[in-house]
Amino acid sequence: ASWVLTIVALAISAQAAPSGPPDIAWLRNETARLLAGCQLVAHDGTHLFTPDASSSYGAQWTRDFAYMLLYAGDLFDPAQARAAINYTFNGVRADGAFPDRVTAAGQPVYSPGNNWVDHADDNVPFGALLLAAHAARWPDRSFFCTLEPKVRLGMQFINKSSLGLVYNSPITPNCTYGFTDTVAKTGNVLFTSLLFYQAATAMTKYSTQFSCGDVSFYSNISSAIAHNLDGALWDGSAGMYYAADIDNHLHDVWGSAFAVSIGVASTHADAIVGALLQSQAGIVQRGQLRHLVAPQVWTRCIEGGCPTPGTYQNGAFWGTPLGWLLPVLAASSQGKPVAVQMLADAIADYKAHGTMECVNGPYHGVVDYVATATNTYGAAVALAEMGLL
Repeated sequence: ASWVLTIVALAISAQAAPSGPPDIAWLRNETARLLAGCQLVAHDGTHLFTPDASSSYGAQWTRDFAYMLLYAGDLFDPAQARAAINYTFNGVRADGAFPDRVTAAGQPVYSPGNNWVDHADDNVPFGALLLAAHAARWPDRSFFCTLEPKVRLGMQFINKSSLGLVYNSPITPNCTYGFTDTVAKTGNVLFTSLLFYQAATAMTKYSTQFSCGDVSFYSNISSAIAHNLDGALWDGSAGMYYAADIDNHLHDVWGSAFAVSIGVASTHADAIVGALLQSQAGIVQRGQLRHLVAPQVWTRCIEGGCPTPGTYQNGAFWGTPLGWLLPVLAASSQGKPVAVQMLADAIADYKAHGTMECVNGPYHGVVDYVATATNTYGAAVALAEMGLL
């Protein structure tokens, strides 16, 4: 098909010459600039953290805010972070659904897009990760224990298979992960299950530390996922996990790296890193990462047709996953120089063309996109701590 040739041609033509050393000082300043510029003052005076500093999204998205706090929490004012977390938790529905976003008027919205579905499955674990990120950086027993019951209710609410993995019905699919919210991954779903594992592991830790919540409830969630993930979604011949086991049964680049990052796939780390390094030409452009190995594109989407191949969530290259990808690559001897070079290339691209939501040749998504900056900044901090910068 002609679009396959177009994707490959764009990827080849857009590969820049190797950049110099990563400009970490610039990245930190850019991240701080975007965190300041993305703020929106709500009706009650709370400072909301919106996904971009160009006023495109105009509400506080749960997952974007979670990435900001997880990867750049050192750049936050603690009181503002706490108030913004409360603002999101105030929007939790009676059945446990967490908001996809909350507007400045205080209105929670549960579905991505224009009411595509009832809710997005990833907002519950991202809500939990907001609470865990706060506990890790600013331990506060009262704050954690007051909000913990909403996390527990939310984790009960989300549909799971008998394997304990997040399950998305092929008949009436929900959105499963906001950075692929146009995509209908159905059956047992990788990325959202990994988010549940990460969230449940964190909630086990802090419920134990603060002596509140249900430790066994959270540990049972993470144990089931760890026990059943490989049987459902691992492809040893490719060295990657499938994104889902019914619709979009394709190798998930972001998810495979993320599984190593959170420790649930440590036995497959060498295989996954090897597959990622071998696939560089099909997954990396200007230091940023594609969801699938080119020229693959998603086969089923939520609202009819998928985004144009090569654009947005269907073949563009993103900075968001660098937060977990680069430390995973850097932990291997072969991956170390690749991780440093990708970081340098990504920062150079942000400096030259703007910190974009996603890119592919001349195409780009929203400008001044905060998660691109925060997650790359988090990766830079991790590589510095590993002595690589």
